[in-house]
Amino acid sequence: MIKPVHTDQLSLNDLQAYLDGRLNDKARHRVERILLEQPFYADALDGLKALQQNGASLNEQTASLRAALQERIHESASERRLLPLWLTAATACIVLVLSVAIYLIFVVQQPAPRPVQPKQTKVVEVELTPLDSLKGKKDDKERKKADE
Repeated sequence: MIKPVHTDQLSLNDLQAYLDGRLNDKARHRVERILLEQPFYADALDGLKALQQNGASLNEQTASLRAALQERIHESASERRLLPLWLTAATACIVLVLSVAIYLIFVVQQPAPRPVQPKQTKVVEVELTPLDSLKGKKDDKERKKADE
């Protein structure tokens, strides 16, 4: 059964065993096939050969590379570079808050309450008369009733 190319992977131990000649024929054929199909592994093998020729161990090289990387990170993270980043973030936050406030104030306005209009009142004209004149009208009504 043939495995897909993308699932065949080599470990560092596989490459070192290949260089040292400790692999059997089947394993050596597998490594050589992967080296031909994937140039990344061929470059890794060339790097391991160069390390062995220089006499440096892989652990020493890894440690020196990590130290160099930490030094570069420390040098590049100066206050001069971090302050503009902080200032940019603060400015962005302020602009965001202001834009949300302006949106809420001008775009999402609650409808103004309508002024309450007084109900239509009916105008009734009332004629007021003095009390004495009412007595006279009452007497007139009684007379009319009596006449009848």
